[in-house]
Amino acid sequence: MASYGLSSNYAAFRAVDIPVLEIGNDSGKLHRALAKESIAAVRESHADVIVLGCTGFFGCASSIRQALLKEKLDVPVIDPIPLAVHFADALIKSGLSHSKLIYPPPRSKQIAGYSFPEFAAGGAG
Repeated sequence: MASYGLSSNYAAFRAVDIPVLEIGNDSGKLHRALAKESIAAVRESHADVIVLGCTGFFGCASSIRQALLKEKLDVPVIDPIPLAVHFADALIKSGLSHSKLIYPPPRSKQIAGYSFPEFAAGGAG
């Protein structure tokens, strides 16, 4: 958070005790655990937004938001997957991209280990 200059706006990091490989096993358990930690983050750490930190939580934002509202905690819940897709869509529709002055295309280079000429010097393959 510090490297992005967000330390003063950062409230807390909370985790659920569900291994990544088990996220899809019991969605009810996952939603309850996420809601519990989100409520605690708002109440105890004064979080004013919840940002889901695992793409495995895709689709959980609405149930977390409902649990927060049930507790009279009106804070947004951000699911990064749809946000990123919508942001990319908005950039494309607006005709915007990164600055080519700051982030120019990479220079062509020889790719070692390939015997196919189409892979050499940045060619398509």
